[in-house]
Amino acid sequence: MAANFSDVPVGLETVIMGQAPVRLAGINALYQRWACDGHTARSIIFRNEDVATMADDELVHCVRQSPLVADGTEVTVVRAASGYAFVNFDCDIWAG
Repeated sequence: MAANFSDVPVGLETVIMGQAPVRLAGINALYQRWACDGHTARSIIFRNEDVATMADDELVHCVRQSPLVADGTEVTVVRAASGYAFVNFDCDIWAG
């Protein structure tokens, strides 16, 4: 599975603190914990082609069903031109 995610883009100032392959709702994905500009967050990253038929709210629901996301946590979805859908959560800046 890791080969599917070998080209996930990383921002110039982003540091990947950890990552692991995961499978949610039968879909291969990559879990990342990362830091940027002094803030930390986590993401579940899907290949766009694997979730093309899912609406953003379906992706959020899928990720919320995992034990990784606590109830009440803000979740955002970014479908990037890079070919990946990033479902982001636990961003410390969102927590205020």
